[in-house]
Amino acid sequence: MVQGDELRANLKNVLSMIREYENNYMQRAALENQVRGEIAEQVEMAELLECTDRHYQRMEYGYVNVPSLTLLALADYFHVTTDYLLGREDTHDHH
Repeated sequence: MVQGDELRANLKNVLSMIREYENNYMQRAALENQVRGEIAEQVEMAELLECTDRHYQRMEYGYVNVPSLTLLALADYFHVTTDYLLGREDTHDHH
């Protein structure tokens, strides 16, 4: 027969595992929401730039060169300089 202290310890372990599962679930849910948001943003930007979302994603990751007119459109959209988008300056002030 299980003693009172051992039963309390087992119950405490079970509750700890449930809390850990809940925390992991919440972290996964938050990550999934973030990914969904990023995908939605990529689709929106692709529509704005009149390209496929896959092509926009490739521009974002630096796999393809961004045409200068697209770069200007992005700078205007985000109210930053093209140098900021290219990583040539730290400030994003749009003059």
